[in-house]
Amino acid sequence: ELFPTMSPVMIAHYFGLSCLYTVNNILTFYVLKKADPGTLSLFKSIAPYLCAIILRITGQKFNRLQWCCVLIQCCSIAIVQYDVEKGLPVLETSAYVLLTIATSITAVSSVWNQLVIKGFDVPVNLQNSLLYTFGMVTSVGCYFFGPAKSEKGFFEGYGFLALALVFFQALHGLAVSFVYKYADAIVKNFANSSVMGVLVVISAVWFDLKMNLHS
Repeated sequence: ELFPTMSPVMIAHYFGLSCLYTVNNILTFYVLKKADPGTLSLFKSIAPYLCAIILRITGQKFNRLQWCCVLIQCCSIAIVQYDVEKGLPVLETSAYVLLTIATSITAVSSVWNQLVIKGFDVPVNLQNSLLYTFGMVTSVGCYFFGPAKSEKGFFEGYGFLALALVFFQALHGLAVSFVYKYADAIVKNFANSSVMGVLVVISAVWFDLKMNLHS
């Protein structure tokens, strides 16, 4: 056999993961129509809490400091998403529904990917190749038949920024796999949360995000 360590079960896991990632990626574009990148990053900071719950169910234990960090982060998100002057949430209800779905998918896929990477004795690079092959198939399928279907050409509109985005997202995906292998989904999502301060500033400058004293 060419890859004797690969099993049908592992292949099925990665096909399911690729479908989940494809749905989440498409959903992100809908979210960004209603919210700015900084808010998306802020809201996804809830993912460590969801990951902790799922991992706890699967048997992984956490110390009190880890739980405190997760809870403090979640409380901070609730504070910055409330406009004290208007007495209303910052975004409309539909935006929070989409953000909740996207964050839930992120947490589930993070834990699922971690369990697969640590649960099978297969090189990480081979697992990445399998995941991204399925990801390419599901993404192309959605382009032609799914909600991402478009009348535009496949590479229409691809400029420098689009190509740079694809390149850096690919590097991010490769790095995340090693984080899952040698750490866990909690560490990965905390690392993602660390960029939210930068994204909030960028959103204020380029996407007209309204800033206040508590955000």
